[in-house]
Amino acid sequence: MVAPPTQSRYILRTASTSPRVRLSITVLVVGLICMPARSWSQEWEEGAAIPLPIPFSGLAKVAAAPWGEDFYFLDDQALEVAAIDREGRRLNRYGGWGTGSLSLDMPVCLALAENSVFVLDQGKYQILRLDARLNPIVTTPLPADWLPLTFIRDARQRFWIAFEGQSGLYLYDDEGVLVDVVADEASGTAVVLQPTLLAVGSSGVAVLDPFEAVIYLFHLSGQPIRRLAITARQPVLSMVWAGDKLLLTTGNELLEVDLMNGRIGPLHKYSGVVDLAYRFPTLFGLDPTGILRVFRPSP
Repeated sequence: MVAPPTQSRYILRTASTSPRVRLSITVLVVGLICMPARSWSQEWEEGAAIPLPIPFSGLAKVAAAPWGEDFYFLDDQALEVAAIDREGRRLNRYGGWGTGSLSLDMPVCLALAENSVFVLDQGKYQILRLDARLNPIVTTPLPADWLPLTFIRDARQRFWIAFEGQSGLYLYDDEGVLVDVVADEASGTAVVLQPTLLAVGSSGVAVLDPFEAVIYLFHLSGQPIRRLAITARQPVLSMVWAGDKLLLTTGNELLEVDLMNGRIGPLHKYSGVVDLAYRFPTLFGLDPTGILRVFRPSP
């Protein structure tokens, strides 16, 4: 049985932060604030795009595998996940109409970690784990009374999940057990009223709250680090953590947020990207014309 999202909050909130966690938070904050001064705007050069063998009409999300050179796409009309190589050739797929017990009901989000593909399925209130070849491994059940909107998988092998109509982030383990609640109204820390987009880095998580037009940065322990006000002429569709920056897209413009000084600015040359993925050192953008655009940092 899945633990309801309020069971462990009191126990978790009475626990003190360990010296190791306090030290790692301090190191992260110092790293964000005291890195050598330099130009905050990264220049990107666009390379040859990757053609996609999937009709764009259903493509919703793209993710770049950190363990190789492949990409994974979520097609929310065909209800499937597809793997594609760097030449644009389809490798494997999971789901699709008429696949019975292997079907996806309402997939909305992808996450890649630990040589695995994680799929958030709203219709089944679960997270499905697939291997790199898209073979099913295990499912993580979620509470059926709250609608999950988006999620990430962190380096501590936990899911950070945003639920519709709920403030804060809810952290679950692989068994579907609630292990922490971050940034809700009862946490006593920064409150995220309407988390809609998440991005994960090696030591932190970024959370976009469009209601307040801010991005919150959290340590993996759940401790708040920074609050960044943002300005975008249109709703942000996607956000990805890229080194010491966050990249955002509204579909009509790309925005760059410098995590060291909080500055945000547009990348004027680029538009038409509806979703983002990052694999060091390259940024990828899903384009409605049916291609995956490739951006590399200028020397």
